[in-house]
Amino acid sequence: MTQWLSTSAILAPLLTVIGTLIVLYLRSIKLDISKMAARLDLQEKRIEEVRRSQAVCKDDCHRTFVSKEDWLREAGFNRDKLEHVSNTLNRLEGKFQLVDKLPEICGQIAREIASQIKGISHE
Repeated sequence: MTQWLSTSAILAPLLTVIGTLIVLYLRSIKLDISKMAARLDLQEKRIEEVRRSQAVCKDDCHRTFVSKEDWLREAGFNRDKLEHVSNTLNRLEGKFQLVDKLPEICGQIAREIASQIKGISHE
């Protein structure tokens, strides 16, 4: 029985130290797990905020951008209008060139009239 008491006297403090170390280690694991859980909750909240923000952006995109068919229709209409404006500008340019040449044309007509008048008056 003395051997049992001496063995238990040696093993009791050793087991107490080992048990205490195990408890401390388990507590640190529990603390790390709770920190990871808090961080995971925060990340999930941020992910949800990003999802909501993306949904709002997607809705804005659908409201502000037109469909492909509408865009093509509008582009064709704009192309037709641009051709019409271009043709009008070409006609105006031609008229302006004619107006620019008008003094020269009037001068030629006046010279011809003057030469015909001279020709009639000499006969």
